[in-house]
Amino acid sequence: MTFTELARTAEKQSVDGAAVVYPQGHSAEFVFAVLRGWRDNVVVCPLEPDQAPPPVRVPPAPCCHLKTTQLQPASRARSRSARNSWPRMQRTSWQRWAAAGLAEPGVISLAHSYGFSNLVLPLLLHAYR
Repeated sequence: MTFTELARTAEKQSVDGAAVVYPQGHSAEFVFAVLRGWRDNVVVCPLEPDQAPPPVRVPPAPCCHLKTTQLQPASRARSRSARNSWPRMQRTSWQRWAAAGLAEPGVISLAHSYGFSNLVLPLLLHAYR
């Protein structure tokens, strides 16, 4: 798909008044959900395919993105989330984009902090630069 096709497809649906969008899975729908959240100024919280939405309150602006921890089964600690604003996400994305280059081929989850921050976010941000 081209970036224009991605944008057009994302525009076909709305977030239906949701306060938080939870993109899940390993398909283009993940990216569409992110784009819809951004378009509608809704907080985006990517999740693994089997991960339930975390019990968090909707963070106030300027938060636009929540990163969640995926705790080990033996851990008794509660999962955590990190709030991110647009300037912080852009700054981090540009730094990673400049420094990155995946040395080993493999599968990286789009919802994982590394997968989202290093694959999804830089591609989308560079398209709208």
